[in-house]
Amino acid sequence: MEPSPTSICEMDYCGTSKIDFVPEGKLRDTLLKECHDGPLAGHDGAKRTTTFLKKSYYWPNLKDCAEDYVKTCLTCQQNPTINKKQAGLLQPLPIPEGPWESVSMDFMVSLPPSKGFDAIMVCGGSI
Repeated sequence: MEPSPTSICEMDYCGTSKIDFVPEGKLRDTLLKECHDGPLAGHDGAKRTTTFLKKSYYWPNLKDCAEDYVKTCLTCQQNPTINKKQAGLLQPLPIPEGPWESVSMDFMVSLPPSKGFDAIMVCGGSI
């Protein structure tokens, strides 16, 4: 006896069923949910959801449906993925050769008022 699938998206991998065309209705919504929110999918975005669905299923505008579903996914909105390269190691600043060769200045603003002032200028230099 063949193992039974635990979700709709696993049906093709278990060899129990294959649906080529999915008519409009609740089945499309269920497939979108399983192939995006399911344990095998993991909220990986519209492109991966579309790729996952196209392996076994077809309906007109499948890509648009997947993109709309992902745009309305609450989990994806609350935890967006960051597609930035990780920052490299910090590089030390060169050691100044003499006094006042390196001077820095910054402003601290929105402080509690003191004698009518709410900001200070901070200066620093290497000696």
